[in-house]
Amino acid sequence: ARGKLVSRPPEKIVNQIRMQLERGIREVRISSLDTAAYGRDLGRLLPDLVGDILTIGGDFMLRVGMMEPKNTSDIIDSLLDQMDNSRVYKFLHIPVQSGDDRILDLMNREYHAQAFREIVAKFRSRFPDGTISTDIISGYHNEDEESFRLTRELLLETRPEIVNITRFSPRPYTPDYESKVPPSNLVKKWTRKYTDIHKDILNGRLESLLGAEEDIMITEKGKPGTSVGRDSSYRPVVVEGDFGLYRKLHVEIVEHSGTYLIGKTL
Repeated sequence: ARGKLVSRPPEKIVNQIRMQLERGIREVRISSLDTAAYGRDLGRLLPDLVGDILTIGGDFMLRVGMMEPKNTSDIIDSLLDQMDNSRVYKFLHIPVQSGDDRILDLMNREYHAQAFREIVAKFRSRFPDGTISTDIISGYHNEDEESFRLTRELLLETRPEIVNITRFSPRPYTPDYESKVPPSNLVKKWTRKYTDIHKDILNGRLESLLGAEEDIMITEKGKPGTSVGRDSSYRPVVVEGDFGLYRKLHVEIVEHSGTYLIGKTL
């Protein structure tokens, strides 16, 4: 169970970001258990906070953290307006968990799969090259083949580039601990299929970027002799060379692996 919503005042967040930027940090992340719920106890919502952060001068990139569909639906339009800024990654982490509304009700999620569809459609319309990340729980209480079919179809329809798949594990002392869970062989089959769908989606997206030119910012060291940057959609791009943290590079995408792009500096 989650406790009462307590949002940090926006001026404190902005001041902390200013201090981090003065220290040389150039990637800012705002996150919580549900970032979309921010400010509902203050009378200012997440898009307002993003706007406040973007008033800060300086060369930095902002990533908005995980948001539940329930609280995202009524702010998505104004949030996308703020995300249109070049200093905001075109990246949304929206965990849907299941494509079956019956299972979502059993999970007490307080949203249905259509809310996820609508959020994704608006994001794709505004930022066709953006990245959607979602979460799937496989094997929840009373899940069946129909639940699997609905979730599989939702993934094929919305085509998220990142899918975090978790096998459900009942927790002692929870109300439904004794409830029936699907046989493990079925859960393995479902999880394997979700993984295959995700691989196909991601491979198609990465393949489509071959030959493209991208601006990236180095965010971490790679394997010896390489550096890892992020493009405007927060996709990882590996380049040869030992570049300093937050260095900006213009690259051509020349190859990809299963999960990242490979770039050549221009």
